Amino acid sequence: MGKLDKNKQLAKTKKIPIRVNPAWYDIIIEYKNSHPDSVLHAATEALEKFAADADATWDQQTLYLKEAELVVDSITEKALETRPNKSSKSATSNIRLAPPSASQIHSVIEPIACAAYFAAPEVPPRRHCIPIIDICHALLPSTCFLREYDHYITHDIASPYAAQPVAQKALAIYTTLDFSLGTTVVRQRLLETIRYLVECLGVAVQKAEAMIPEDRESQGPPATAEPEAAGSQTSRALILQQIMSDVQYTTKTLLALLSRHPGDLRPLFDIRSAMPEDHRLISRLLDYSITVCTHARLYTNECGQLSGMAIAAVLDLLGDPEFVRETTLELFFVAPESSSPRAKALIQNLGVIVPADVKGELGWLDDDAPMLNIVKGLLANLGKPVLLTPIPKSLQFLKKGLISPRYPSNLHHLLFTAIAHFCSQSNLDQQCKVVAFETMAIWLTTTRDLLQESNDKRFGTPFTNGFVDTIRSVLDENASDQVLGYVWNLWDDPVDAIQHKVCIRTAYRNLPVRSIFETLLEVVDIRSQIEDTRETYQMFLGKLLARLMRMDWHRKVKFALLSLLLPKIGTEPFLAAQPDLVWQTLQVHSSLVLAPRASSLLISFLEQRWQETKSAGGRSPGNEDVKQSREEVIEAWTQLWLSSLCRSLTSSSDVLRRNIVGHALQAIFKICPESFWKVVHVLERREVGKWSSPLSEYMITDEAYRMNALIAVIKVGRSLDLIEGDSYANDELPTNPHQISIQTLLTAIHHVDPNLRIDTLGLICESRKSTAEVTRVEIDLLRAFLPLNMNCTSPDFRQKFSGHITKFFTRLRGSLFAQYRNYQSRLAYVQKNTQKPQANIQAAQAESVAIKATIDYAHNFLLWLVEHIAASLYPGSSYQRISTALRLLSLLIKIFGIDRTPAPEGFAKAAEFPFQLPIATVRNVKLLLDCLTNPFDGNRMQAYEVLVAFPCPLPGFEEREEVQRLLWWALESVTSTRAGESDGGAIVFRLIFVKYVVGLGFDLDVEVAKASELVGTNHERGSNVRQESAVFKISASEYSDIIKELDSNSSNAAPDILAFAHKLCNLLQKQINIASTNLLRAAQSHPMHGSLLALQYLFSELDYNSALVKDNLVLWRRTHDQVILLVNRVCATVMDVLSNPSPEGNMPASFQEMEETIEEMIEELEEGDFDGTAIRESGPKHQVILSCCWRAVKEASSLLGVILLRAPLAVSKKDSSAFLDHEDIVDSGNLFRNLLTSIRHRGAFSAVYPSYVSLCARLLSAPQASFSDLPSIWLQDHIANITSSNISVTRRSAGLPLCILAIVSGEPAYRKPLLTATMKRLVKIASEGPADNADQALDLPQVHALNILRTIFMDAKLGTDILPYLSDGLSLAIDGFSSPSWAVRNCSVMLFSTLLQRTFGTKKTKDEHNSMNNLTSREFFTRFPHLLRYLLRELEIAVKQLLMDQQVPRVHPGLYPILTLLSRLHPALMDESDTELTMTSFVPLVMSCASSSIFKVWTTPYGFFLLKTREMTARALVPLIASTNLVPTVIRVLDSCSLTSQNELHGRLLQVQFLLRGHLYNVTSHEVMEDFVTHLPRVIASKLDILMPANPCNITRALMLDIITEFFIDSRWINLHIGDDKQDLIKSIAQKFADVRGAVFNQCAKEMFNGDNNKPGLSVGHYLLRQQMAKIIVLSVWSGLSYLSDILATDAVMKLLGDDDYEVRLVTLELLNKYMVAGPVTRYDFYTSTYYPPDRYDAFHSISLQDETVVLNTHN
Repeated sequence: MGKLDKNKQLAKTKKIPIRVNPAWYDIIIEYKNSHPDSVLHAATEALEKFAADADATWDQQTLYLKEAELVVDSITEKALETRPNKSSKSATSNIRLAPPSASQIHSVIEPIACAAYFAAPEVPPRRHCIPIIDICHALLPSTCFLREYDHYITHDIASPYAAQPVAQKALAIYTTLDFSLGTTVVRQRLLETIRYLVECLGVAVQKAEAMIPEDRESQGPPATAEPEAAGSQTSRALILQQIMSDVQYTTKTLLALLSRHPGDLRPLFDIRSAMPEDHRLISRLLDYSITVCTHARLYTNECGQLSGMAIAAVLDLLGDPEFVRETTLELFFVAPESSSPRAKALIQNLGVIVPADVKGELGWLDDDAPMLNIVKGLLANLGKPVLLTPIPKSLQFLKKGLISPRYPSNLHHLLFTAIAHFCSQSNLDQQCKVVAFETMAIWLTTTRDLLQESNDKRFGTPFTNGFVDTIRSVLDENASDQVLGYVWNLWDDPVDAIQHKVCIRTAYRNLPVRSIFETLLEVVDIRSQIEDTRETYQMFLGKLLARLMRMDWHRKVKFALLSLLLPKIGTEPFLAAQPDLVWQTLQVHSSLVLAPRASSLLISFLEQRWQETKSAGGRSPGNEDVKQSREEVIEAWTQLWLSSLCRSLTSSSDVLRRNIVGHALQAIFKICPESFWKVVHVLERREVGKWSSPLSEYMITDEAYRMNALIAVIKVGRSLDLIEGDSYANDELPTNPHQISIQTLLTAIHHVDPNLRIDTLGLICESRKSTAEVTRVEIDLLRAFLPLNMNCTSPDFRQKFSGHITKFFTRLRGSLFAQYRNYQSRLAYVQKNTQKPQANIQAAQAESVAIKATIDYAHNFLLWLVEHIAASLYPGSSYQRISTALRLLSLLIKIFGIDRTPAPEGFAKAAEFPFQLPIATVRNVKLLLDCLTNPFDGNRMQAYEVLVAFPCPLPGFEEREEVQRLLWWALESVTSTRAGESDGGAIVFRLIFVKYVVGLGFDLDVEVAKASELVGTNHERGSNVRQESAVFKISASEYSDIIKELDSNSSNAAPDILAFAHKLCNLLQKQINIASTNLLRAAQSHPMHGSLLALQYLFSELDYNSALVKDNLVLWRRTHDQVILLVNRVCATVMDVLSNPSPEGNMPASFQEMEETIEEMIEELEEGDFDGTAIRESGPKHQVILSCCWRAVKEASSLLGVILLRAPLAVSKKDSSAFLDHEDIVDSGNLFRNLLTSIRHRGAFSAVYPSYVSLCARLLSAPQASFSDLPSIWLQDHIANITSSNISVTRRSAGLPLCILAIVSGEPAYRKPLLTATMKRLVKIASEGPADNADQALDLPQVHALNILRTIFMDAKLGTDILPYLSDGLSLAIDGFSSPSWAVRNCSVMLFSTLLQRTFGTKKTKDEHNSMNNLTSREFFTRFPHLLRYLLRELEIAVKQLLMDQQVPRVHPGLYPILTLLSRLHPALMDESDTELTMTSFVPLVMSCASSSIFKVWTTPYGFFLLKTREMTARALVPLIASTNLVPTVIRVLDSCSLTSQNELHGRLLQVQFLLRGHLYNVTSHEVMEDFVTHLPRVIASKLDILMPANPCNITRALMLDIITEFFIDSRWINLHIGDDKQDLIKSIAQKFADVRGAVFNQCAKEMFNGDNNKPGLSVGHYLLRQQMAKIIVLSVWSGLSYLSDILATDAVMKLLGDDDYEVRLVTLELLNKYMVAGPVTRYDFYTSTYYPPDRYDAFHSISLQDETVVLNTHN
């Protein structure tokens, strides 16, 4: 299906002016001649200017039409009344012009306005014609518009509108329906209009059908063809695009006519009374629309949808609802044996045939789903009576699934089943998925509206009265879960449009089509109201809320759905389900992706809570009581979030703090501004004792970040004007509670944390009003800030710095304008009112003095800033200081100007500014010129941009001699071997070219050299070089002839521009000549990249539309040809080096003999004009040559890319405006291709790629087929090269993948046939196994295909376009692991890694298995359904091989990637309710891997590296087990554990460990936790024999201890649990875990403190076992679980610190440090949300360490 977005063409249409008909001006001339005494009305004069200016631009024509519109709009009050929506600007005008004479209206105004309306190519100019036409018709009714409309809807070639595209005509008719006169005219010609549009539609459809390949049966869809077939489509892309536009807008207009005039059309379309010609009209319209729906791959998405709606609109007009229902079923749904006689007769009479490809299996199951558009159209455009008319029970349906699980009761029911089928179809095209979910949203909206009508007796109809019973059977619990499943699975879909259809409000037919989720809730709500089952509805919402709360906090869908659920149930259920909701939501702000969503939920929650709290707390009567009540309301509301917010703001996580401040803080303070000062006081520690919260002393998480939080909060308050600019006090603790200490801000300015300093700057610069006065305190603070922060190394700091300073300068400028205006008004008052009382005059004078002092203070600050910037640009200054200084200078220029300060918005353009800053001075120019040679690109470009803004000529460089010396100074840099210096010199060339050559016409010499030196010394060059020089070199006589020709034919400036370009070419030519004979000398003394870059800058500044270029077209063409030839010579000169198999160490053969005579060469060069010292110091010869070569190619390709991108193209240069023809493009494209496929140096071919991309993108969008065909031809050649056996390139296929990527990524967005064909071809090549006799010295086709696929998958520009191929890519990668070729295996590994990143996204945390970095299994297999069976099949093979022979184990190469992929999934909430996506088949296979004898494998017979096979198996098992099955699965695994096989025991224990981690820390419900606490201790107790010394394996003993430590002793997973029953669960843990804890502690203490067992190194893994035992002892002692006295506990810990094992001592120290730094720890027998220090107990039983016995006091 086509990929054209809605209205994409309209959104990107150029502003095309109206084609003025000369006859319009003749009309005016004729009127003036026939009425010589008549005075033209102002409207007539405006139209005269419009008609006379045939070459006017779109903007100029719009001004003419606007002028006529405004004049006509001011004629009479009656005209104004006819346009009530017109702005009051004209309505309130005091000028009322007399209406023009009847003769002017009849003869001039109305004819021209009507003709211009229909001639306009776009909607906006038509809008300006409508009021003119309306008022002319109101003043003098006529048939002028009707006559013009009749000319418009005709195929007569004599019509003035015959040349208009069909789409333009259709849109004009559509626009005509938007005003009263147009609607009347269209209604008068309704049948003629429809007939004309149907004829146009038929022509467009026939044209489109002609573009379908003839061999339709053998050929698949066009998008699946080979690249050459796809190329033919690309060559006709623009023709097809125009056809699609014609079909789309013609159908759209037809649909509007059919929908808006049913009363007029129903008698004409009723089959019982329609005429034969009407029958033919209906038949043709249906036939064309069905044809468009049939060829879904050919037509765009919008064409298909509109055609489906047009079909439904026609069917709805054919007769009564029952007949329309029968006809609809007959056409699309029922089998022939169930036909309705009268519907069948109608269809035969009309001759309408629905192809089997549409209504058969293919129409329902194909990936483009032709029936989907028809289903959507039927739902959207059939009337409600038709949808609700019952369906007979005896029908046989073509699609059997439509009557499952129950027979449809009506069309509305049938359509739901059809839509659900499409939504559940896994192979559906991405754009079809969008349509499917949009259709589901429409169905739910229609259902909601019908239920509302049924509930409202006033609007109830016989069709809606029984609708509730139907909906109860259609939208039952299973169907509701199915719809919810769409929301769950596709909310995070990578295709944004699908997300929007399931979660964002949109508009359709002017009806609010809400999200699927929200509309479903409304349907259930209304149904519960009708059925009086509100309790059931509330239970439904409660279960939904509980389900969402159990969902992982890092799922985007969670926050959006909770936000939609919040208004329906209020905040209390939220707090009951999640008491720490605010805290959890704030913590999610640590994710950059989730922060906006989490903040949206938080703000919605707090805002609704505020409203609820106000409603509950504002009931007390009396003013005092109400005031007190508001304080209580604020207090209660603030207590809900204050502690969580302050703790989060003082967290050590910079991302968390920044996201909370950026997304949530401002919105919170907007809800209740008084809460701002409460937060400030807490952070300042002013009134902490006031708070009644038991956690008040813990409101500050980390004291080190309290200042950060305070400044951030104050900054937000300043942006809301909660703090004014004068709200600062000098006192360290201001007595006024609403003031901030300046000392606090100064401390922040000098703080070591750059984030705190930049926040302080934001506070200084922030203000809600752009013209708010800048106080002296703010200026002083900024003056203190700038010197300390010019050199910050953080890019984020500098970016924010620029934004804050821009706000400050803008506000300062507005403030100064306002103050100077006030100053002038005060002076004027004093001068004009000398007779006023002296007190008034003195007050005005005093005020003017104060204002002047404020202005002078700001002026002095800005002067200081200019000096400070200049002082920062000293030689040797750091990159950061220079960058900041240049940025400040550019901001000063932008805001305060150089010659004149621009007035801010709202001020008069002539407003006067009190001063002008001295920026463009001689000193500053010299400083900036020095910055042009800065080593950093960014600084050089900033300096250049500042200098370009300076006046021309630059101060200090007014004379030609000065500029010439500057140019020669730049030449030294241009010819430097250092890239930075040459770039700086090229930028100076660019500056001189713009300012002096183009701006002032200076004739400058590029270099100082004798004419003979330009060619080089003849004894150094051979005859071939001399011949080449004759081709590329312009002789002196030729150059004189060129200059003479320029002088005689052009303006003065043009010769200088051309001469400058030719001189640069001559310099480059000289360097090429030297490089062609002595590459080492060229690399060391005459590098080419600087000259190439200078030429690149020159051509990037060239204005191809200027007269300087157009008047010298022939000469500029010759210049372009010369530059292109020079680029080719540069590439040819360096190709031998860059295409060498080892370019890094390559030296051409001609230089090998120099190895022996290098000293002689240096001595010879030292005697000449070259710097021998520089040569010796330039580095090794091969490095110097390589650097020169790849930089030359980089700049040469960039130069050629600039020319190809900017220069006008034509098939032939006979076109007067063309600079490049088809041959130039072909040669340039071949050059790029040769460079990309031949160069081995990665930096070199990577530098060529951007230019090739821009060329391909331009060609693919070119209107000429000869140009748009080229990329497809090149692509075909590249694909052919892949399969050839004689290519050998560097690793990762070198530049070959970039060649193909450049073409497929440059295709227009609306259709990508080349990408589709290429991907299918590459997948086919990569899936073929390499030949047995393949030469491993050459790169295999499979290697190239895999490398190209990897490059395409990595490209972000293609985005969602490559998503359909991810399944094939993963299959290829996994299969490639088993290839006998090492190269294929290597490429498969890289492809697999790339696809993992593309599938799961970039890692948000370091742990790749964190839920933030994963998808649920349901999400993954919903997106990639084909992988489910593939992975299952491959896993079966791999497991079978793994378990085949335990004595000689062999790991299948595909096992590890499959386990890796499964391990990146995490459990889904809804897996158990879906049979298609169930993961149960994987469970036995993965669990059986536990018995593998391989834990870590470093190598296999195939050479693979596999690590931790059993651990990966355990990780892969986690998403396969639903949370509800966690405990039974763990029990089953533990029951299977035995000591007979240590390998299997280790695997089983790993599975237990990862299952518990994956579920208890993520999505587990209270029921699962309770089940775990109840049943697992008994099972663990029965398996304690694994811990005993009878188990000879220390590894399994240590693993068992690790499990018990994490889940039974530490038990931190309980802290993630929510709900009121948490305390009961904690008490249950303390009771039921006591036996296990006691037994494990006894055993650990016994073994650790037993002298015999305390000997290190007794067996393998002994230290791991003792390490785990030490953990248990320390944790039990520290947490009070051991009930030891202080003395015994200290003795135990001291013994561990003195243990012989280093690992035991280390883990003990780490745990002690962890607990001491963290402070008090959780006591599990107390309330866990409050933290207490460990209590001391007086009564303990003793532990005798000498007797090696431990006695524990157990719980009673």
